[in-house]
This record gives sequence, structure tokens and C-alpha cells, in this order.
Amino acid sequence: MNLKRNLLLVLLMFSSLPLLFAAPQEINIRVEYFPPFVCGINSKTHPGVSIEILRKLFPADKYRLNFRNQGWQWAMRDLQRNQCHAVIGVCKADKPNLVYPRRPLFKTVSAVYLRSDSPLKFESAASLAKAKTGFMTDYSHSDEFDRFQKDHASDGIAVIYNGWNATDKMVRDLMQKKLQAIVSYTAVMDWSMKRIRNSAKQIRLVKKLDNEVEYYIAFTPGKRESWAFVKQFDQEFEKFRKTPEYRTLLQKYGLSGDNL
Repeated sequence: MNLKRNLLLVLLMFSSLPLLFAAPQEINIRVEYFPPFVCGINSKTHPGVSIEILRKLFPADKYRLNFRNQGWQWAMRDLQRNQCHAVIGVCKADKPNLVYPRRPLFKTVSAVYLRSDSPLKFESAASLAKAKTGFMTDYSHSDEFDRFQKDHASDGIAVIYNGWNATDKMVRDLMQKKLQAIVSYTAVMDWSMKRIRNSAKQIRLVKKLDNEVEYYIAFTPGKRESWAFVKQFDQEFEKFRKTPEYRTLLQKYGLSGDNL
């Protein structure tokens, strides 16, 4: 009798091992370089505020987050083909058929920047029609500036920057008078300017645009676990936002509650 009971206990113990030692659930996430929200994803100190937030919301004992840097079009292609779970930095209005959390991961506002000693007076995009103006590729700021970029795509007025640390190059070009203006997101410019010596003295923000944009982590509807991931995000983000650790994280990247 005791032998049968012991055998039953052993069988029950082994049958429960998969539950005790279950592997973390994998989440494959595509990202594009977008500092300070996504920086060096392998950096031990500054991977990006979005990366650090997600690592808090999806703890390593239960989830394994796999981030991959990818161009925007390629990232969205992979999401649509269900080759990944999520993409960071999606506007809900642009892609309404994806699976979204309640809150955006971050927000942005655009602004126009000139050299501090510039004689230019900005009133509208038309006032920059003869000024070389820097833009980051794939950044959209307003219908007016989207038309400006299209109209000046081939005459050297709209100068498009892309690639790793392109914003830093754009800032230095303005300081060296290779550009006369920059149109970019304030958080992105702040990130570069706080690291480039004398840029804060030589460059001034002349006008913020009325174009706050919310960016989400968007999940594919083609994977049934997407809704569970969104539920985890919503529950944990509400808790995390109330902690001193969250405020410290924002300060680390020079951000405020207006950005997240």
C-alpha cells in the first residue's frame, strides 16, 4: 500500500516539474533607433526609456524580450506577416487594425530650431523656403512641413538625415552653419543637445508645433497571445507610473510626464 502511494507521489512530482521550471514566454519586438525612446538596445546604461519600461513591465523570470533593430517598413512588414509579436512606435490612427494597450508608450511634440545668432524669423514653413532645413527621415511633423519636404526634395532646401546618430550630425551641421534650421521632435533634440558641447548656447527652440503625437507598442492580431501581452502591459504600466522609480527613469533620459 505504501509502495503504491509513494509511486503515486513520485509521478505527481514529476508531472508538476514543467510548471515549476516553465521557460519564460518569448516576445519578439521590432524597434527603430529613436532616441531617447529607443537608443542602443544592447547598451548596459542607456538602451532607451521604452526598452527599460518594457523590461520592468515584463519581468525576466516570466518573459524573454527579444529586441531587434530594423527599418520601419521592414518592421511593419514582419508584424503584418506575424514574424514578430510587436513593434515600438506605432501611431494608432495610422494602423487601427493592430492590438494596442490603453496607454501610449511615449508622446512627441515637434519644434523649429535656429542658431541663436540667426537673423531668420520663423512664422510658417514658407519662411524657411530659402533656408537649408534639416529633417530626420520618416519623421512627420505637420501637413505643412510634409508638403515643404516634398516641394524641396530636390533643390537642397530640405536636407534629410538618416542612420545611427543622424540627429547628432544634424545638430553639429546647424552649429557649423551648414544648415540654417532644424525641424525635429523636442525630446530627440534634447537628447542630442545635452551631449553635444555648446549646442545649448548656439541653438534655440523658436517655436513648438501644435502636433502632439502618441506612439504605442502595437501587437499583431495574428497571434492569440497578443491580448494577454496587452493585459500585462496595461496592469503593470499603471502600477509602475506611480512609483519613484518611474520618475527617476524619466529624469535619466531628460524626459517629463508630458512625454510618457
